[in-house]
Amino acid sequence: RNRTNKELFCKNLKWSASVWPKCIEAEDDVCEIDNGGCHHYCTPTGIETHSCSCYDGYNLAGDAKTCTDADECAI
Repeated sequence: RNRTNKELFCKNLKWSASVWPKCIEAEDDVCEIDNGGCHHYCTPTGIETHSCSCYDGYNLAGDAKTCTDADECAI
């Protein structure tokens, strides 16, 4: 809301605030560029943030981006 108690909208952009909120150009969806660096799946989780996940039968490695084949025989 602004000083006159009216609602503000930020369409196709993102909010930024230091003192007063302002609408600035949003970055591209991080998953659209090189799949966000994810080996299999990339899921946007917020503005400029994402998480990676793997196909069934694979585990997410310690780098949180690479998927490694799960050893189903070891289970």
